Amino acid sequence: MSPSTPELLRLRLRDVGPAEEAAWGALAARAIEANPFFLPGMLLPAARHLDGGGDAELLVVADGDRWLACVPVVRRPKFSDLLLPGVRTWNHPYVFLWTPLVDRDAVDAVARALVGAPGAWRARAYVALEAIEDGAVARALLAAPAAGATAPFVHRTFSRAALRRRPQDDYVTSHLSGKARRELGRTRRKLAQELGAEPELVDASDDDAAFDRFLALEAGGWKGRAGSALTSDPAHAAFSRDVWADFRGRGAAHLLELRCGDRATASVLCLRAGDALFAVKIGYDESLRQGTPGVLLLADLATWFHEHTDADLLDSCAVPDHALINRLWPDRRDLTTLVLPARGPLGRAAKAFDTRGRARRDDA
Repeated sequence: MSPSTPELLRLRLRDVGPAEEAAWGALAARAIEANPFFLPGMLLPAARHLDGGGDAELLVVADGDRWLACVPVVRRPKFSDLLLPGVRTWNHPYVFLWTPLVDRDAVDAVARALVGAPGAWRARAYVALEAIEDGAVARALLAAPAAGATAPFVHRTFSRAALRRRPQDDYVTSHLSGKARRELGRTRRKLAQELGAEPELVDASDDDAAFDRFLALEAGGWKGRAGSALTSDPAHAAFSRDVWADFRGRGAAHLLELRCGDRATASVLCLRAGDALFAVKIGYDESLRQGTPGVLLLADLATWFHEHTDADLLDSCAVPDHALINRLWPDRRDLTTLVLPARGPLGRAAKAFDTRGRARRDDA
């Protein structure tokens, strides 16, 4: 078999064994667009611990024993305004980027294979790839020949706050107004006066107790009251500890604390894949809200990214309309949701149901 004629495989995530995991890890090292949320160290704990893990499958494009691409998917009766049964990327609460892992040397072959992916399931109208990087993989999929099927189409686009490396650390200062910069300085002084020490961002990744402090900060705030903190559900807590152990063990996790003296006032968990960092979870001490430690943490995170890493991108993982992070961070990361229709009437019907995409195309 050559890379021009790969095959599509479906594997239950919970059935992935050592040989499959090895092929998966090798693919991740060759991926043209890195994605920490689709690595074995993230998805296998999710399948073990989180709701929906028993239904999740791994759609694999393979050339013999070599994996050329993979993406986790689930079957659903509908997706967004596509009121037909289909397949979509598995969307559990702790994934913030859905770009498939694709071998950098087989992008076009993978795109041709994925266009035919709806045929791997019976009576499914489409495969929806939600919120993927608006980059090489998306371009290849949109350019792939449909061979008589309805062509892939863009269903939704959006952007969220990010930092892209620049020559000097002026990410926040160049983005804020003079009034906002003065307010940030006042906030820093307020926190220092309250706790008797200057706020300092510290990488606590080597501290065995840091993850417990992070969980406690998160649980002590509104997420704990709402029941959405990691420790609110034992299964979610177990998932988070498995992910932390895997990424930390590979040197791909950073737990950063905004400390005043010995007191951690806020904390952020960052994961790395390739040249990108992802700020996946934040906790802060809400008893110090006048000192706004969460704001200072995000501002100082920009300096840490610039001075202490060689990453090209820091992704906020925030919702697109997050007012605070949009005010602090100047750059944006563009994401797009693609739909790969099935052949025949079902695929054409899926395209007809695409009211959101049709409205965007009509406005263009």
